[in-house]
Amino acid sequence: MKAHKYLAFIHCASSREKRCREEFAKALEINPKLELEPAEAGHPIWGRVFRSAKKGVSQKK
Repeated sequence: MKAHKYLAFIHCASSREKRCREEFAKALEINPKLELEPAEAGHPIWGRVFRSAKKGVSQKK
């Protein structure tokens, strides 16, 4: 799960937002209660993408 989260950060930092969202979704499938640390959640790119991925995973259920 942590690997997917860190891969998501790498993709977001490399302007690959779709791949970033996919990695967050994989991490959330493993642990639906996953939350980012406060400093991570406040990041202008991956914080927003994570919230979007989390919303998407929760809507599938």
